Amino acid sequence: MINKFLKEIKTDKGFFISIFSLTKKKKQHKISFVVEVTWQKNWPLLKERLSGFPMPASSQKSLKLFWQKLVEDALTYGFIGEADFHILFWRHIADSILPLTLEPIQEIFLRSKTFADLGSGAGLPVVPLAILFPEKIFYSVEAMQKRIKFQQEVQSLISLQNVILQNSRVEETINHPVDVVLFRAFLKPLVSLELTLYWLKQNGKVLYWRSKPWEKDNQFAKTRVKDLGFRLLKRESYSLQNEGEVRGIEIYELKQQSKQYPRSWKKIKKEKQIFEIG
Repeated sequence: MINKFLKEIKTDKGFFISIFSLTKKKKQHKISFVVEVTWQKNWPLLKERLSGFPMPASSQKSLKLFWQKLVEDALTYGFIGEADFHILFWRHIADSILPLTLEPIQEIFLRSKTFADLGSGAGLPVVPLAILFPEKIFYSVEAMQKRIKFQQEVQSLISLQNVILQNSRVEETINHPVDVVLFRAFLKPLVSLELTLYWLKQNGKVLYWRSKPWEKDNQFAKTRVKDLGFRLLKRESYSLQNEGEVRGIEIYELKQQSKQYPRSWKKIKKEKQIFEIG
């Protein structure tokens, strides 16, 4: 079976590789080979999309090591979902950094110094972003110890010095407020926005990775976003590859929230309506 897959990756048509068939321990050396081939096929395409963004060789090397670690370990442990390598690359590596091709996002990263990724999971998007911005400080906040341990291994592997790992719930660890909060595949929108208030500076920005717009036209949602103190600056869209799957990122700015927010997690989880919107 593995030899068949190795033969298929030589053609575009047969490039979709079954991860399930490749992740057994006895096949680790062959997995590494397939990861290498996948990187060689996809990275030049992504790099071309990022042509206006400086990309030193050291950053490319670190991204490649992180990519291999994702496939060999994060996938095995269930931190990211199964798919073929091609899709995984664009869904995770590319989707973390393609927003940097958008002018409003570039401006935010240019002007900001501190960032926090809430519910960072396997380090997405915080690790790729920290690799590309070594002069910035990133907090990676994740409640699951196994995922934090994985990120610690990544830090050691690529000598990532500008990420501070926080193994706790978002509301349990309060640091100095940051300029920008990131979240991707976190909780429902209204829940996520409220939790950002534990970390965000006044006039700070929120970058919300989301493939489709959520129900902000719902009157309850509109009122709650306003009460939380946020205003939506804009929603930007980008395609993952060749104008294929369209993704989006929403930019919020924190103005003046009501004094009743943020609430404790105990109170938040009792409000069922905010878990149904989005």
